[in-house]
Amino acid sequence: MTQAYANRMRDAHWTVRHALTARNMALDGADGKVLATMVRGNDPTVEKLTTEALDFLGPQHRTPALTKRVTRDFEDLLRIADRIQPMSILELMFAQAPSASGSLPGKEPDARGVPSKIIMRWRRVTELPGPNEEPAFTQRELEAQLSRRWRDRILSHFMPHAGEFENLLTAIKEDDKVRACHDLFGTMRHTTLAAMCRGIEAILRLHPTFIPWNQDKIGQLYNTVRDMDVNANKPVHWQKCIRKLGDTLGRPYPQKNTYLKNKLDMVRTQLSCTTHRVDRRALAPGLDVPQALETATTRAQTTALQWVASCLRFCLGASARINDCQRVAPSTRYITHETVEFHPWQTKVSSITFNNRPMPLIAPLHSYSGVPWWKTFNEGLDAMQKDTFMANRDFMLPDLTKDHAAFRKRPMQNTRCSGTEDWGGVQTAQVAQ
Repeated sequence: MTQAYANRMRDAHWTVRHALTARNMALDGADGKVLATMVRGNDPTVEKLTTEALDFLGPQHRTPALTKRVTRDFEDLLRIADRIQPMSILELMFAQAPSASGSLPGKEPDARGVPSKIIMRWRRVTELPGPNEEPAFTQRELEAQLSRRWRDRILSHFMPHAGEFENLLTAIKEDDKVRACHDLFGTMRHTTLAAMCRGIEAILRLHPTFIPWNQDKIGQLYNTVRDMDVNANKPVHWQKCIRKLGDTLGRPYPQKNTYLKNKLDMVRTQLSCTTHRVDRRALAPGLDVPQALETATTRAQTTALQWVASCLRFCLGASARINDCQRVAPSTRYITHETVEFHPWQTKVSSITFNNRPMPLIAPLHSYSGVPWWKTFNEGLDAMQKDTFMANRDFMLPDLTKDHAAFRKRPMQNTRCSGTEDWGGVQTAQVAQ
């Protein structure tokens, strides 16, 4: 959508670009996020932006046709910006300062809406310091930040209606309101919070006044979904989202309501267009995948890539879930004559506080290609023990530098672990299957 924003900006009238530049927004797609953030705050409106744009013209040039075109340009830009994800709290905190040519001469930026001193100019940081200079953080710190970000985003939709939700109303009566509101979600993981947030936002795009919900609004939502070209599981996902948020915030979903249950079943039946269910179970990788990883432990271009290949080979032999390896402390390593073992602090069925079903990661010391991959794996872990942070980290696979020659003091992102990156001859997408 940022590219669509940039394309529409290029075709807009020149006064439109000047009006947005006066608000500390440049003309590229990245600044669509800034406009999206301001749109969420109901400022600016199309009428206000149109007036600011026409101020750059003399009275004799403000014709009805030109006013109509400028208004249409702003409506298109706001419509595109409304579909762009707004700036997060972290992006607002780490926003970059504007350049010298950030605003027009003789016209100060507008201080209304989101303060320009907070937003300034949004830019992605492309030049990073060295691996030893950038800040280090663990997997738990990263997940805590993500969880807080998603909780903030969910609460932003419900705080205007706090009086309609019993638990939320109780939380805001405490001395530390922010902490109490976050405590409502308990130990929900950030992936669950993200799914709930995306679900309620999708519902609000269809029915902006859905919160607070009741039987009539839920029934109207099901009627709307009936006429949409969506998967039959979509209404079930939204129903689970409403139910979880209702139980969390204090407005339970009417589960015993026969009217809603039968309507949901009927909508799902009408949306189903196939006679068989797709098998979504993971497929076991072929023998060529472990052989390629084992070969890469000695033939990859850099030592760091060789160790990454050995780490992926361990993961494939243990649980075949990269997420498990990213939630294990290397200090729990236990080596026997036949296996390499670790004890993760979180898996799909266990966590730090609920560990009734512990699942150790055990990989047999077996090679399909004859290459002893575990030697590269153990030697790399031993070498990392020299650094205090790397020795005490809570994740297995650290991120790589751009040249793939060294490690950064932070966990590798899941998109790189399970994406299509080539690690010395084999793509991790094959392992992720």
